[in-house]
Amino acid sequence: MNAGDILLKFFVVFALGFTPIAEVRGAIPLAYKFFMVDVRNTLLFSIASLFGVIGNLVIAPLVLFALDKIEKIILKSKLVPAFIKKAYLSLLSYVRARAKKYENIEAVGLTLFVAIPLPVTGAWTGSLIAYILGLEKKKSLVCIELGVLCATTIMLTAILLFTSLLRVLGIEI
Repeated sequence: MNAGDILLKFFVVFALGFTPIAEVRGAIPLAYKFFMVDVRNTLLFSIASLFGVIGNLVIAPLVLFALDKIEKIILKSKLVPAFIKKAYLSLLSYVRARAKKYENIEAVGLTLFVAIPLPVTGAWTGSLIAYILGLEKKKSLVCIELGVLCATTIMLTAILLFTSLLRVLGIEI
């Protein structure tokens, strides 16, 4: 494997970590597939996994910032009918008022939601939820990033345990 191939694989893992749905849940298994064919590639696997995690960590600040801007553009746009704007603002107000009941558990809930390594429970959706519920941006960002790190730990542990178990059973992957 030459340096160009390695860098391309690092980029692909980063990009997968950045994408919705896959995030670290897809990036880490892909890094394993790319680099753990040979146990001597543990360092490359670790670096590729880090690229995937970084790709996933950059999402939350971008999405939280973009949602504010998108909402302002839509609300100022003459292309969006007034009744849709009114319905959107009414729904947002309703949801945020209902969310106030759960302020004491919002940080833990958001962190756990993002930490669950299932499709559609990552940083993209966590950012959207934080925005819709009107959660404080800095606090949400910390919770989402912590959730990404927890999901990373779960994925790494699961992959390494699973592949070790297969090796003990004499099954090569």
